[in-house]
Amino acid sequence: MFGPEVSGPPARRASARLGLVLLLVAALAMPGCFGGHGESSDVKEIIDVRDLPQVDTSQDPQAEARKPSLVGILPSDFPSDLPLYLPASLVDFGANPRSVDLLSPDAPGRVRPELFRLIRGSGWIVQESGGSASLSKGSRQVRLIVREEQPGTLYRFEY
Repeated sequence: MFGPEVSGPPARRASARLGLVLLLVAALAMPGCFGGHGESSDVKEIIDVRDLPQVDTSQDPQAEARKPSLVGILPSDFPSDLPLYLPASLVDFGANPRSVDLLSPDAPGRVRPELFRLIRGSGWIVQESGGSASLSKGSRQVRLIVREEQPGTLYRFEY
């Protein structure tokens, strides 16, 4: 290719060096392929996932509808007839006062009215005052606090 072919160890070394030089030249000629330092490599694209379109799978026969669920295990003494807004995750619980903190990804404007509807539907009496509510059923008393908490709504039962 570059003249008469010469065999032997020195010729192989020269040929290997030439191949290495050609590979290095090719790598330098294509900076985009090998992490070059052009202007475009310094620019990072940020995508806000809230702006991504939602995919509707309601008409997809393969899509499985999932029921909203609770992530976590409630304490054994949590009132079993006290409904929860779902989806939610148990994020904290306390002993004095006995409490359970749940976090839902939904906005407070959706969680609060639906949670109160569920509670009233289970026979609890709801008395709202400011940012909290007193719940009563028979001789039992529960305090409910609902507040915005990124990324959604935190609601706390003190029982």
